[in-house]
Amino acid sequence: MAQDCSPPGDRAELDRIVDYRGRFDLSRRRYLVLGGGQGMGRQVSHALAQLGATVIVVDLDRDRADHVCAEIGPAATAEQVDATEDAAMAALAERAGELDGVLAVIGMARYAPLLDITDDDWRWEEGIVLRHAV
Repeated sequence: MAQDCSPPGDRAELDRIVDYRGRFDLSRRRYLVLGGGQGMGRQVSHALAQLGATVIVVDLDRDRADHVCAEIGPAATAEQVDATEDAAMAALAERAGELDGVLAVIGMARYAPLLDITDDDWRWEEGIVLRHAV
């Protein structure tokens, strides 16, 4: 005799098909993408916009942020901000207002043998990869 290995619960609930399109519909939602002007940040900005979100593309380089916004169209606005500067980030938060999410796609590396990394290199790396998120 075969044993029923299905999880416990209501059979109707187990057979229900999830509305995946609805779960990924970001219409009427606003997102801020830090590092949105290139690489993965650019792709994240496009993905959010394609799912219906309004996107604030933030980059240290205004031209990169403007370029991504031009690619996306009216669903995106550009901001030039150094995400490692507290005052600049506070001002950005004030301008942005209420958001549904912030995606931090910022990261760079300075490669060197471990024993050759200076305190300045360490502080730079911490600022660009970790501190902005805090």
